[in-house]
Amino acid sequence: MSSYDPSRLLQVSRQFHIHGELLHAEPCKVGHINETYTATYDQGGVQVRYIHQRINHEVFRDPIGLMENLHRVTTHVRKKLAEHDAREITRRTLTLVPAKDGESYHRTSAGEYWRTYVFIEKVRTFEAVESAAQAYEAGKAFGEFQSFLVDLPGPTRRSTNRSPPRSATNRTSSPSPSSPSVCPCDCCARRARMRWRCSLASRAFSIKTSWAASTRRRAPTPARCGNAGGRVARNSSGWRCPVRFGK
Repeated sequence: MSSYDPSRLLQVSRQFHIHGELLHAEPCKVGHINETYTATYDQGGVQVRYIHQRINHEVFRDPIGLMENLHRVTTHVRKKLAEHDAREITRRTLTLVPAKDGESYHRTSAGEYWRTYVFIEKVRTFEAVESAAQAYEAGKAFGEFQSFLVDLPGPTRRSTNRSPPRSATNRTSSPSPSSPSVCPCDCCARRARMRWRCSLASRAFSIKTSWAASTRRRAPTPARCGNAGGRVARNSSGWRCPVRFGK
């Protein structure tokens, strides 16, 4: 993360539909991909917090596609929650603050991509599961989120992760215009991840087996004997020790 520059963040904040005066902001120390700040604004005597985040476009090579996906998903989830008469909808899904040009993000003259969320107050996040009850609630929430996306309208969500290195791609042939760039059911990505995990497990097993076999074949280190004359002798373990006394 780059160093905090108040004037830079102030310029970015003015590009979003946020009313009030920026009082202060501090970097968010959790996370290592994007550059995130918690900003506090004075809105008519009430302090309201927002999240300003610079998207790392070295990781997300298609930040515009990323924001299109995010806007589609959050809008659809909010609609599904309203259909189920859910309470506290704004606390159960992210709320994007639009930029003044109508987009869900702002692109600076330096080529940086920024987005802004409404800060969700009075919540606690966990970096690791602390109990079985937490694991259950996390699985339940994730399952509910996935069920809401079953009938997501529109085209397939765009792939926004980092593209493979040039050396790893075949440049001799180009794909046909009719071939899809993203698997619509994500099955190819799941199979690739499974193959990768299996290869790691197989490699770890082979290394462990080789190490165990080598330790069985390896003789114990001979102990230094006290043979003052330097003649070859046997120590208490029965191994020959040619080491001269004092060396």
